[in-house]
Amino acid sequence: MDHWGTTARSMLTLYQVQTGDSWASGVARPVVAHKPVLALFFVGYVAVINICVLNVIVAIMVENVMKSTMIETEEEKQRWAAEREQRIFTEILRVFRTTAQGDASISRDEWQDAMADSDTKAVFSSLNITSNQLEMMFDVVDIDGSGSIDLPEFIESIRYGLREVRSMDINAIQVDLWRMSTAISHQLEHLPEIHAARADVHCGIAALRADVQALKAKAWSGGSAMEEC
Repeated sequence: MDHWGTTARSMLTLYQVQTGDSWASGVARPVVAHKPVLALFFVGYVAVINICVLNVIVAIMVENVMKSTMIETEEEKQRWAAEREQRIFTEILRVFRTTAQGDASISRDEWQDAMADSDTKAVFSSLNITSNQLEMMFDVVDIDGSGSIDLPEFIESIRYGLREVRSMDINAIQVDLWRMSTAISHQLEHLPEIHAARADVHCGIAALRADVQALKAKAWSGGSAMEEC
């Protein structure tokens, strides 16, 4: 047979069977006519190669294409997010400069005046911050509780913490916790002074009681002397 006899010709014949080029009439049938049991070999070979192996190869190729597409999509999302972040930063900086009116910080009165401005509302609306949230936002952004908002507080709070309702709520809780922690730390620092003052008060009360008792005793002794007279 021309299709068999050497390793090279046998490999070429099996490749022909794999491609499906006249493998039944030109390759398999002559061999099966000579030795029928080899029909099982050809059926199994075609099933494994064409159905299993080729499908696995196609699946790998499709997976690689999908991964490449997903990577490109993710890079596009990151690029879009970076551009949006830059636009937000520019708008926030403009709102701060407009609201602060040339100062380095925004007071509560300036904040209330800015909330009536339509352009300012539009900027915060693009960040998913409603008018009701704007009313409470001053206390949230004023992290140190100074009664005014400086530029770092304004940018960091709005840019990273106030773009969504849930983020703003979490940021408000974090600010409250920070304020409570600061207040407690301040009180703990003065705790020895409070104890010392309390001890002084107790000593004063004890001395006052002793003076009262002495006065009572003196008054009692004076009254007894008068009775003897």
